[in-house]
Amino acid sequence: MRLSPLLAALLMSGCLTDAVLGDRAADAAADDAAASFPDAFAPDAALAPDAFEAPDVFEPDAEASPDAHIVSSGETYQLSYYGPPDTQCIDALAGREAQFSMLTSGDCGLLAGPVALTRVSTRSWTLSGQLMQDNFGRASVRLSTSIFPDQPEEVLVSTLYFTGSGPFGTQRGQGIIAVDRNTETAQSIEGFVGVELAQPDFSGSCFLTFGMRLEH
Repeated sequence: MRLSPLLAALLMSGCLTDAVLGDRAADAAADDAAASFPDAFAPDAALAPDAFEAPDVFEPDAEASPDAHIVSSGETYQLSYYGPPDTQCIDALAGREAQFSMLTSGDCGLLAGPVALTRVSTRSWTLSGQLMQDNFGRASVRLSTSIFPDQPEEVLVSTLYFTGSGPFGTQRGQGIIAVDRNTETAQSIEGFVGVELAQPDFSGSCFLTFGMRLEH
């Protein structure tokens, strides 16, 4: 199943109500979401990159999740991406969706390969390994429920902050990674990764969302 949420709506409105995740569509318009949560997850230059995460949200709660599936050693999956990406460009880059939609995940600095998936609880998973360090600058990335208002329970999310240059003279900025537990089979899990490509002066940005698959 292809997950194709709109990264710009997630990062700019601070919620998932403008996205289609698995088979679950939004109930509210993005404009309403933006009005309700105008400041959610807005970047702050004074904060470190990890400021986009709320550590307290990620603490597993055994009492709240009695059916937690603990896999302390992790399970090895092959992570891959697929496109073309869903693309939205804003401000000075508005109207250039066709150009940016031709980019591949590799063009955006996303590498495929093995990762360890650990199900910390029913509402918190981690992806870890050297590939995560190479892709996202962290050896372990935790995905959780309740990151965004109205986030579907089956979708686990982590917000990111990329560094380094991107294509067409851009810089990589905010990002998001997610998996949909409803898509999990014995062989694979579907998800998505989103990357912001911004002009160096922040006058315009394009948000690219690629499908992601984890396979045994």
